[in-house]
This record gives sequence, C-alpha cells and structure tokens, in this order.
Amino acid sequence: MSTVQLKKSLFGKYSISYACPHCDERLSSPIGETGKNDSCPNCNMGFIVPGSEERCKLERQLKEEEDRQDSLKREREIATSKSTPVVIEPINPVEIKPDEIKPVDSLITVGVLVFGLFIFVAICGITNLNKSPPRSIKSDASQSNNDPWADFENKYRADLDRLDRENPPPLVDDFGNRLTPAESKALRKVETEAWLKALRED
Repeated sequence: MSTVQLKKSLFGKYSISYACPHCDERLSSPIGETGKNDSCPNCNMGFIVPGSEERCKLERQLKEEEDRQDSLKREREIATSKSTPVVIEPINPVEIKPDEIKPVDSLITVGVLVFGLFIFVAICGITNLNKSPPRSIKSDASQSNNDPWADFENKYRADLDRLDRENPPPLVDDFGNRLTPAESKALRKVETEAWLKALRED
C-alpha cells in the first residue's frame, strides 16, 4: 500500500501526506512542493518530497473536468438558442383620423391652387396680348402728340421690355418659391398693364 496520500482541504487546496523515509514520521506538504528537497522536523534528515505521480494524475483529472464543464456549457447554449423562437412583432399601420388633419395643410393646398390659377390667368393674358394687332408707329406718334398719358405708358412699357432683355432676377411668389424667367416676365407684364389701367381710370 502506498504511503503517499492526496488530500483536499475545506478551502479546496490540495496537499500530500507521506511518511518520512528515515523515521516514518507522518508529514504533510503542499502539492506544489512535490519533487523538491525538504527535511524532516523530527529527525532533521533531508529527503525529496514524494507525490510527483499523484500530482500529475490530479492535474490530468482537473483538466478533464474543466473540458467536460466547457462541453456541457456549449451544449446548453446551443440547446437554448434552438429552443428559443424569434418573435417578430407586427407593425401596425398608422391610421390618420380626419380630425387629426391640421388646418395648415388645407391652407397650403388652397394657396397652391390659387397660385396656379393666377399663373394660368397671366399666361392667357399674355397670349391675348400677343394676338392683338400691333400698333403702327404713326398712330403711336399721333396718339402721343394728342395724349400725354400715352407717352408715359409707351415709355414704361419700353423700360419693362429693356428690363426683360437684361435677365433680371426671378420673382418670388407668396409662398417663397422662385418663379422661372418666363413666369417672372409674364407676371411683370400682367402687373404693369393692371397698374397702368388703374392709373388711367383714376
């Protein structure tokens, strides 16, 4: 029967219990001191702490137990991932109630329609002006001689034509949107004719 015994304390530490090879005194050493030189406190004789074989066997058992625990942990993780279903919550569509529509949206829609109608009227007015027969230079001269107001109108129209040829900056509508050059030119002509008509009627 081997006199070397492997023991484990309450705190989980291992030690070697053996008999002194000289006086048979029971001694105990930590397992980390196996294979090292030591002396017996009873006979003061030196010896090598036994238990190298037991130490190798213990380390092998601890490594196998660690590998077994790691394998069980991986198996539990795989089983958990397979058994846990992925739940995808449906997305409920957002319903907009009539009372939730802001009045600002309605005002913007009305404004856009009014602006579109204004542009349509302006384009129709320019088309009608282009279809009217041109006035002769003689009639304009005679009218300017007889009517001083006609000179003012002709001069104002000539200044407007010169301004259009110089590529002036585009106008901006009531909503802050920039008009195209053609729309700006048409709008200036319509406003000019309306302004001249109002001045003549006054």
